[in-house]
Amino acid sequence: MADTENERPSAGPIRTAVETEIRTMESYTNWRCRAVTVDPKNTNRIRIACRDEAEHQLVRKVAETEVGAGARVLRDELYPIKVDSVNRTAVLDESGDIQAGAAAAFGEENEASIAKIAWLSRKENAKAYGSMVVYLTKGSDARRLLADGFFHAGGESGVTSTFEYRPRPMQCYNCQEIGHKAFQCKNAQKCAKCAAEGHHHTRTVGSSTHRIMNRTLRVIQLNVRKQGAVHESLMNDEETQNAVVLAIQEPQARRIQGRLLTTSMGHHKWTKMVPSTWREGRWAIRSMLWINKDVEAEQVPIESPDLTAAVIRLPERLIFTASVYVEGGSALALDDACKHLINAITKVRRDTGAVVEILIMGDFNRHDQLWGGDDVSLGRQGEADPIIDLMNEYALSSLLKRGTKTWHGGGYSGDCESTIDLVLASENLTDSVIKCAILGTEHGSDHCAIETVFDAPWSLPKHQGRLLLENAPWKEINARIVNALSATPLEGTVQQKTDRLMSAVSEAV
Repeated sequence: MADTENERPSAGPIRTAVETEIRTMESYTNWRCRAVTVDPKNTNRIRIACRDEAEHQLVRKVAETEVGAGARVLRDELYPIKVDSVNRTAVLDESGDIQAGAAAAFGEENEASIAKIAWLSRKENAKAYGSMVVYLTKGSDARRLLADGFFHAGGESGVTSTFEYRPRPMQCYNCQEIGHKAFQCKNAQKCAKCAAEGHHHTRTVGSSTHRIMNRTLRVIQLNVRKQGAVHESLMNDEETQNAVVLAIQEPQARRIQGRLLTTSMGHHKWTKMVPSTWREGRWAIRSMLWINKDVEAEQVPIESPDLTAAVIRLPERLIFTASVYVEGGSALALDDACKHLINAITKVRRDTGAVVEILIMGDFNRHDQLWGGDDVSLGRQGEADPIIDLMNEYALSSLLKRGTKTWHGGGYSGDCESTIDLVLASENLTDSVIKCAILGTEHGSDHCAIETVFDAPWSLPKHQGRLLLENAPWKEINARIVNALSATPLEGTVQQKTDRLMSAVSEAV
């Protein structure tokens, strides 16, 4: 129970009012409050202690009607507990919001009264399990679940622990100072941008974000040689931030207790895509894709740990993109890779029913004079025939300049270099290519990063502007609403009056 600023009833009158009303009820003629206390940290708050839940509801009902002006009854106290190792799909829907009816379902599972739940883990990190906080209406339920150590959610059990609330500092959006809220502020208004008094900026959040068209489509590929430092260097390089796709071969990845751990596990700029299947043993996967989060993309499942594919949706065009790694010296590995690519491309084109362009990037570990130049010996000719057949099947072209060396390393005769990393594109993409060359920055791999740029317009998503209501001049807005309503007729149906009110509020804001 909290007092307002106009009148502040003390604990004594409140106790008398509640006891007097309850004693008029049958079976409560000698009833007394268990205790009435004042919060030492906030003397405006008065607590009435109750013996059980039934008495609590009775006292609350009486207090809401009998306590006089200057006081109001606060909502019931909630008892939060933290639950770890909760299945994400049992709590969140596809859009990342709490499922409708989740609190009620969990309440039935745990035989407890749950007011609400909140997801604590990062929603953009698509881990299968995470943590949540459960707000219970009864302290006895909270103590029982903490003592049991488990909380049932969707047929599985999470681990319970005490929830530690970490309050954020209070900030006033009127004077921009710390320690109080705007509705309590008596200081002069300050601008949140320039700190000058007497005005505020009406610019909305997100209004500076605009749609940028006619951008080039930029993709980068690199075999990172199973080194996390090389991988992270490429992802965090300023030169790669405007790329649409990063195609990675031989990433640092391992499979531990059924989970695939990669370097890195996630990134604020990129959406991670890994192969649909993982192998047992030392190297769980040998390819992956990072897709710019501003671009719409859908992964294409391929039953190979060495292939990762996705369909990128751009304005008026679809692009099948694949990151490929083929083991050297294995004819079967190359045949399987080409077969998987053919099946995936065929399925995508059949399912979409539209023109799908093709972009395949990767470390094929094969030599041919078509891309390696005249340095490739005649004895090596023929080992890349399945790649040539794939190119003929879909009219693909090798975009990298013939003879460009993409790998540098040591061999039996000393330093060696060769062309084993390829960029293969279909006809329309080939016609729109602007650049395909070695990226200038060296990231520490024995392979060179390859940058390919196409004249393919794409656009950033257009964000809806959101008003900064905390900085709004509410006194002026209230005056505008009053003036607008005073000029409107009072007659009409409830719906007509509601429409006039909403129109006045919208125009004032």
